[in-house]
Amino acid sequence: MVHLPCCAGRSRTPPLKATAIPSFEEALEDDQIRRLIAYERGFLTGRPQDPEIREIFEAACATCHGPEGRGNGPTALGRDGPPPPTFVSEVQPPPADYTNRLFMGRFSDDFLFALIKKGRLDATEQMGFDTMNPYGHIMSDEEIWSIILYIRKTFIEGKR
Repeated sequence: MVHLPCCAGRSRTPPLKATAIPSFEEALEDDQIRRLIAYERGFLTGRPQDPEIREIFEAACATCHGPEGRGNGPTALGRDGPPPPTFVSEVQPPPADYTNRLFMGRFSDDFLFALIKKGRLDATEQMGFDTMNPYGHIMSDEEIWSIILYIRKTFIEGKR
């Protein structure tokens, strides 16, 4: 079993902060993060996985991403009770599905490295990675809600 410094006294689950992914900067070395990215990308290829990195993945990542990397871990789905109060996956996109080639192909290894090392918020703020610009300064709340309704009706319920 891997003992991550962030997880002392807990059963294989790192503490979750109010981010879509917590920071592992103090728990993992840069080389381990690079190997973890290769491990995650390996879900697409089925290639043999590094046993040390498998332990790290199971200890730090599987609680959200699931043991097979499909984004369906027990914390993400609330299978072992409701998610912790500070875990915001209910309002954020769900954890990444590493087996989705199209989705994973959108992210460079540099982005994934910053995401794992710094966590979602710091990767955005400190490293300059972001997925969407804000529009609150040019759109009213009513316009934003109208867009949300359109997206739900067209792409989620309509399944375009």
